[in-house]
This record gives sequence, structure tokens and C-alpha cells, in this order.
Amino acid sequence: MLKFLFKTCLFVLPFFFLYIFDLTMYEVRGSDLLRLGYVPDFYAKTKKSLLKNVETVKYYDDFYDDTLKKEYDLLIIGDSFSEGVHTFSNNLAKNNSVLIIHRKGEENPFQILVSLINSRFFDKLKVKNIILESVERLAVERAIYLNFTESLKPVKNNNIVKPSAQVFNKPISSNKPSLRFFSTQPLLFGYNTLKYFLLEDVEFNSTVNKYTLNKKLFTHFKPNTILVLKQDEQKLFYNNEFKRVQRFNNVLNILNKKLSKKDIKFHVMVCPDKYDLYFDYFSNSSQYTRPMFFRYLAKLNQTYHFVPIHQILKKRLDQNVKDLYLYDDTHWSSKSVDIVSRYLEENLDNK
Repeated sequence: MLKFLFKTCLFVLPFFFLYIFDLTMYEVRGSDLLRLGYVPDFYAKTKKSLLKNVETVKYYDDFYDDTLKKEYDLLIIGDSFSEGVHTFSNNLAKNNSVLIIHRKGEENPFQILVSLINSRFFDKLKVKNIILESVERLAVERAIYLNFTESLKPVKNNNIVKPSAQVFNKPISSNKPSLRFFSTQPLLFGYNTLKYFLLEDVEFNSTVNKYTLNKKLFTHFKPNTILVLKQDEQKLFYNNEFKRVQRFNNVLNILNKKLSKKDIKFHVMVCPDKYDLYFDYFSNSSQYTRPMFFRYLAKLNQTYHFVPIHQILKKRLDQNVKDLYLYDDTHWSSKSVDIVSRYLEENLDNK
């Protein structure tokens, strides 16, 4: 019996210690890059500081949940960079009437805008400006695979016809992540922690990459490193092809023409990927594929207003501003939110 217990302990104890380490250093419900890469969290203190003074009150109207007005200064259609109270959207709503369309079933903001136009939504609701926002890695793919004939089933809200979220019928997962004792999770976390400390440029779980930087751009235990979503590089298949970027631009020019007829100013904002924005600071950048999306787009004629976020934030990086993006996340920090908000406030014409 004792021999059996001893052998059992030899098997269980390593899992127990790895599980304790897992509990201490792995945020299973935390930021996307740490969670996906099974990487230890050394950024909690900095992140708490960055979040200290962020906005907590909602100022904008929600497309699906709030009663709509008949007129807005600004309609924002986008993804996670524009949704919620910690965003440029909410900052703009302090001094402007802002309506935001959250993603409910349809993940493509370009398709949402096309469907709104086809549904004659703007014949009932007056909008002065539209900001169409997308993260860079998905922008070209989203724009070139559109159904230009799609319109949405209408429902009424305060005598204004608006599309129903229910028509998409796409299930939303309710699974909550959790720490598991007898699983590969503690083992993988321990293994990736060793890789994180011992290697310079390294891949975690085929989803997250760590790169070494040639200067310190994060307030972190390893300030001259960066975590990047692997998909940033994978989506260069779309974003580094000039003809695809040209088609992306053509689609936006077409949308601008349709909106101009309704006297709506059209602004497009592509939020840079971390891989793109920080690429020039990679110590081994010559070994990797250079992102070309913003360079290609700059060569094309835009009838819409393209918000130069990449250029604005790159200038701040050149000035050694740290933590423009969160170390542990694909999203930018409150610093960039404030920078973007100020630019938009100064450059949107609401007259």
C-alpha cells in the first residue's frame, strides 16, 4: 500500500507543483496573448497603472440596446478596438452624439455597412459622419469578400427602422475557460515559460510569437521584447498583395460614393497590428516579412478620409513612448486611445 502511495505521489506531485505555478502566473481569463500563448504574466502592475484613469461611464448610444435618436454626429461600425467604454468611440461621445453598432452575429464591419445601405437605414436616420474601423490583419480580407446585395430584416425602434441582429443566426459560445489539474495545460504552461526565458525570438502554440526589440518600448520585466499574434503575420497573404489592397481601396471608394449621395462623410480607420507597428524595431527584422499594407495604400487614390493612425503612432514610437500597445494583448493601451481620440476630435467635421 505504501509503495503504491509513493508511486502515486511521484506521479501527482509534478502536476501539483506545475498546477500551483499555473494558478499563480497564468491568467486563464486574462489578456489574449498570455492566454493563447500560455505565457506567464509579468505585466499586471503596469496594466493596472494604465487602466487607473480610464473612462468607466458609457456616453454613446448602443445600436441594439438603446432607443435611437433621429440624428447623430457620428456612427461607428467596427470591431473590438471601437467597442466599449475604454475606447476612442466613448471619448468622442462626450462632446458628440455617437451611435455604435456592436457585432452581434456578423463579425465583418464592412458587411454591416453594406447591409445598412441596402436596407435604406440612412433614409430614416440622419448621420453626419461614419467611421468604419477594422483591425489591420482582417481589413483587406473583410473588404474583398462582401455580399453587395445583402440587406437586413428590419425591426422598429422609436419609429426608426433598424436591422435586426437575429437574422444572422450565428451561435455565440458561452464556454468559460478554466484551470485544469490533470491536463496538458500545466505542462504546456511550464514548457512555454522556459522558452519565454531562454529563447529570443520564439513561437508559442502556433498562435503567439515573441520578438526581441532593439530598444525598450514596454514597461515590463522584459522591456525589449514584444508578444504578437501569429495571425498578424499569416494575414500578410492578403495585406501584402498589392492587387488585393487595390481592391480594398476600390470597395471603400464605392462605399464613399454611396454615402456621399446621402451627404455622409466617410472615414476609414485601420488599427495597426502590433507586428506592423513595431516591425522596424525588431532586432532580427531582416529575417521576417515586412508588412506592406499601409505603404501600398498610400500609393492609391482615396476619395474617403483615411485616418492615418499608423503614421501617428509610429511617430510616438520614434519618440520612445512606451506601452502604446499592451504587452500582453493585441489591443492598444489607454495612451493610444487618448492619442487617437484627440486626432479624431480635431479632424471630424460635424457641421
